[in-house]
Amino acid sequence: MKPITIKRRYATLYYTSVQDTKASDVVSHGAAASEQGSIRATVVRIFMGQYGKAIVVDRELNVPIYTIRLTSAGLQVTYGRQA
Repeated sequence: MKPITIKRRYATLYYTSVQDTKASDVVSHGAAASEQGSIRATVVRIFMGQYGKAIVVDRELNVPIYTIRLTSAGLQVTYGRQA
């Protein structure tokens, strides 16, 4: 049996508000083949005001890689998960 390969390894979970943290609070999701692609797409969406916060997850390892959110000081990109 061949191992399953994931074409778009990085998933992005979008939240309406910076305070949202539960899985049920996810309003949209995206997928990208690279970390850079996922960050680029996510930063644009958050900067344009579509979402308040996003978490980029590595689907092979099932761990959060980046948390991107809009604060009063501007965009904040944090390595790992931030509540």
